[in-house]
Amino acid sequence: MKQLLVLFITLAPLFSHAVKWVERGNGGFVLKCKDSENQVFDIYEARKRFQVLDQKNLSSVDERVQYLLGKIEKVNPSRAALYRGWYASFMGESEFLDGVELTPVPDIGLGIKPKNCDLELAVFQREPDALNKKRYVISLDLWNSLDNLNKAALIIHEITYRELIEVGSMHQTSESTRYFNSALHSEKFEYLTIQEYLSLLQNLRFPRADYNGYTIRLMYTLENINWRISNIEFHANGALKMALLANDGLMETGNTRYIQCLPWDSTIHFNEDGTVAQIRTLGTYKPDCDTAYIYQEGTTKIRFEAEQWTFDKNGQVNKVSGSLDFRDTPTAIVINGILLTRDNQAHYSDRYDVSVKLNSDGKLHAFEIQQVSSPCFRKESSRIEFKIGVNTPPLNLSSQKFAEDLAKLPLCKK
Repeated sequence: MKQLLVLFITLAPLFSHAVKWVERGNGGFVLKCKDSENQVFDIYEARKRFQVLDQKNLSSVDERVQYLLGKIEKVNPSRAALYRGWYASFMGESEFLDGVELTPVPDIGLGIKPKNCDLELAVFQREPDALNKKRYVISLDLWNSLDNLNKAALIIHEITYRELIEVGSMHQTSESTRYFNSALHSEKFEYLTIQEYLSLLQNLRFPRADYNGYTIRLMYTLENINWRISNIEFHANGALKMALLANDGLMETGNTRYIQCLPWDSTIHFNEDGTVAQIRTLGTYKPDCDTAYIYQEGTTKIRFEAEQWTFDKNGQVNKVSGSLDFRDTPTAIVINGILLTRDNQAHYSDRYDVSVKLNSDGKLHAFEIQQVSSPCFRKESSRIEFKIGVNTPPLNLSSQKFAEDLAKLPLCKK
């Protein structure tokens, strides 16, 4: 088997509670003062909040935008990748209008501007439909009045706002967008620790981030209302210790599929060096949320509801634990061509605790099932049968010594 490769792949839109925001529209503003050059409102706020502005890589708008996205990528690769995709389509999704004044939209929230200065709408953003063919409507006069720093800031504002306004009802103004954009344009941003960065995102109500290749949930909601800040914990050295793991993902390797969908309250736990230690689900399952662990190699096939993944120091999964109901999946466990199943007696409950242990190469080392009694081998039908048990020792089956383990079992009575 190939060495374990852990991937979290978005199977649904980035935000499962996305809503259309066509009714209102959203805007990016430029500050116009008689005695100074026009500037994006976010840049004005950045100077007020952080004093020292990062002014590197200004030879072109593209160079500046790529530089800013690179700053995000260092702490948040998935967000940078999302923004790069939206930036790549920005001009193609934009309509520049000459000699017009865009009507302001009421989404600015709290903003403090100098006296004798005006805020003018430079970009109107709305999901394309019959009312507007392009996502961004831009005042060409205001765009042309900006230097490269401010043009890049306006683009970053729009693609950041595009993310936040898709998070249901949590963001009704651009205040969080402007603060994030201001922070990004400061020299302090690149010195933020992961703890400071995640705290910043939570305070600004950003829904997700990532850490060492895993997407973590910073905010959560069950019904797209009453958004709550997720609990995150840190080690004494500042490394992330525990966070909610975002759903709609999977982990897979050559012949194993670990996750199809995670409950919202799944947690991920990290060691002090940043490597993953455990993933746990807390049992809040949805009807359409399949957390199946599936292992298949040759004549061995194992499937059950996974509840805990344990990783070794190299980041490889070495144990997966969960439960299995044989009434729903009577043929879920086959090891070396031998079916494991309960006997034909009726039981009130057929849910058993199960686990697999894996070698460093990802191959099956052993399978264990709890709450069993009187296991026996029915040779004529190639199956191990058992009854449900209470306070009984688990049945352990080694992959490498399976024949020996099988020989230790008594033959089932006819």
